[in-house]
Amino acid sequence: MGNEASTPVSEDVPPITLKARTVEAVADYIKKNNVKRIVVMTGAGISTSAGIPDFRSPNTGLYANLARLNLPYAEAVFDISYFRNNPRPFYELAHELYPGKYRPTVTHSFISLLNKKGMLLKAFTQNIDCLEREAGVPGDKLVEAHGSFATQRCIDCGTEFPDDRMKDTVAIKEIPYCERTRCEGWRDELEELWETTNPSRSERKKQEAKPKDKQADLDARIEELTRGVDKTLKLSEDHQRQFEKDFAKRPDTGKLDVPAGLAKSVTAAEHKKQSEGEVNDRKSNGSDLSHIYPHLDSKSVDKPSL
Repeated sequence: MGNEASTPVSEDVPPITLKARTVEAVADYIKKNNVKRIVVMTGAGISTSAGIPDFRSPNTGLYANLARLNLPYAEAVFDISYFRNNPRPFYELAHELYPGKYRPTVTHSFISLLNKKGMLLKAFTQNIDCLEREAGVPGDKLVEAHGSFATQRCIDCGTEFPDDRMKDTVAIKEIPYCERTRCEGWRDELEELWETTNPSRSERKKQEAKPKDKQADLDARIEELTRGVDKTLKLSEDHQRQFEKDFAKRPDTGKLDVPAGLAKSVTAAEHKKQSEGEVNDRKSNGSDLSHIYPHLDSKSVDKPSL
């Protein structure tokens, strides 16, 4: 697939896998080895016998024939940057190669036969003439390395162009253009993707806001963490109050049930007193959270700053 010239292998060089470089040797190898997953790789050589010139042959190659179009260099006909400024040379080439003008060769039919017998895994081709498809090879079995005339779409927005319109346009050597009234490339698609991945307007404003300095960022993080801790503690207080309210409604004598094996009962009032005492003990020995979050310290009046 490079630019260097290629030459046929000399007949004096023996083949490595096959008995000979013949169709019969290929068939014999497939039968004897029960081959089922065949990969085919082809180039311009399989289409020259159909009448399609290769690219680089002097005087008769496609590039030589395109010299009349005054290209800056031969490969410019396939250069997307050049195509944007001057698409006419490409469509001159398309007019000469468009599917329907040439008949598939025996080689193309052989690839199609491999597929019909369930032996074809993939067919890789450098050719853009679609003769593999004309011979019956399905599109999902083809890897057209340089593209093909099978489908076409806008180079900016990706909108598909109808096959029949393309055929008619190429036939009269006209240049087809995107059919969308307002074609702005991928802009619409990018905006839709942005809305999908970030639908919240407030979140967008937050992301688009100017970055804070280090101190302001730390203050904001402490404030957010403080709100989270306060919310957690409030939930705990609410749970404690609800527990005491439910306990007071119990029809028994107000004693707590103690797990089996313990011979002691305490009243609800004693249990509350004991719990408050444990909390005070934790505060006195520094095991509460006030040493981590200074705002929790009952003696602290001011909010800590960095």
